[in-house]
Amino acid sequence: MQPLVSVIIPCYNHEHYIEDSIQSIIEQTYSGIELIIIDDGSKDQSVEKIQAMLPACEQRFERVYF
Repeated sequence: MQPLVSVIIPCYNHEHYIEDSIQSIIEQTYSGIELIIIDDGSKDQSVEKIQAMLPACEQRFERVYF
């Protein structure tokens, strides 16, 4: 059994980068990952883009926190 690795993504108005960031973690080959995304009150479309990717994250990662 592999140890659990926590990947933390802080986000504030990063709508142009957040999908690529999350997708790059989804594509990792290591299986024991928990994903923690912290949005600090973004005023752009970051939250909507994160929410759209949550189903894929929940299938891929052991734990997802947003």
